[in-house]
Amino acid sequence: MNTVEPGIIAGIIMASVFLNLITMAYTAHRYIDTVESHLSNCQFVNDYKRLYAGDDLRSKVQRLWMTALVLSTPGLLIRRKLVDPQDLKNFPAELKVRILAAWMIGMLAMTASVIFYFWTKYL
Repeated sequence: MNTVEPGIIAGIIMASVFLNLITMAYTAHRYIDTVESHLSNCQFVNDYKRLYAGDDLRSKVQRLWMTALVLSTPGLLIRRKLVDPQDLKNFPAELKVRILAAWMIGMLAMTASVIFYFWTKYL
């Protein structure tokens, strides 16, 4: 029976997490001002912009993750009147795909790492 070396799986998961962090850092550094300008009427985004007002990379990445949350769950935030539906409708599709793809890959990689941890510990 073929067995897969756990170190190879761990390496693949770690590489995907690392590449995703680099992608998110680049996207945050390059596009956060554009993203926030497209969502200027959203209370949720403006509150996080004030909360993480720094110009350092960590603040930019945190604000980008909150923007990814806004873009991935618009219905919930619209019902609570935290985002402007018109801003979400006018948000550039290419930028939305870039942010959400990186966010989903990051969530998938983190989920895979948790599953891998329990797989190696209990099986």
